[in-house]
Amino acid sequence: MSLARIPGLASLLGVEPVALYHLWLASQRDRGKDVPADFVDLLQRRTVSANESEVIDALRIATKNTDPVFRAEEIGKVVAALQGS
Repeated sequence: MSLARIPGLASLLGVEPVALYHLWLASQRDRGKDVPADFVDLLQRRTVSANESEVIDALRIATKNTDPVFRAEEIGKVVAALQGS
């Protein structure tokens, strides 16, 4: 499958394009050994869905795009807030 066809196919299937993108990356990694597995893994961890991107956007607004380092305690508070705890 061509990378350019992912958005249209995702629309037809009613799925998030990122999910198909992850499958495409995995197939490229499996198909060709010239595609570094660690690079594919990195891309899969760093890409987010449209829903997840809203949280990332809010985080960037709150931190004024300073890319701060978060302590485990701060991350725990965010997780607790998202879980409704």
